[in-house]
Amino acid sequence: MSYVNALYHIVFSTWNRKKMLLPDQRPVLFRYMAGIIESEGVRLLAINGVGNHLHILVDLPATVRLADLTARLKRSSSLWMKKDGRFPLFEGWGKEYFTATISHRDKPAVIRYIQQQELHHGVLSYENELDRLLTGAGLTRVGAT
Repeated sequence: MSYVNALYHIVFSTWNRKKMLLPDQRPVLFRYMAGIIESEGVRLLAINGVGNHLHILVDLPATVRLADLTARLKRSSSLWMKKDGRFPLFEGWGKEYFTATISHRDKPAVIRYIQQQELHHGVLSYENELDRLLTGAGLTRVGAT
């Protein structure tokens, strides 16, 4: 039997980083996305976000490609949100996304970080947050996400 520990922190934003995800809309969106994630056989560890982006932490099995999961999440949720009627401001997701692998040791801290997004973004913009995440992963931003 194979054992895989592949924890991924996924972040993606709304189109042009517009604040389109209202606070009362987010819980239903997160439940919808949780259903997509779980239907792929992926274990969802945390999901949360603010008006212009969201964070997801998953434990990805070896049978699921990260790029495929992210594309399905963005495509399915975008179509659903545009048809549903509860997301009148939503225009779509941005083209790109950020992902970093997370060690098992860091999992509790990343879960807390994701759960505290509203508090966190009271003092830090998405752009500053993204720069910090990229720097932590040894990367730099080149253009819009």
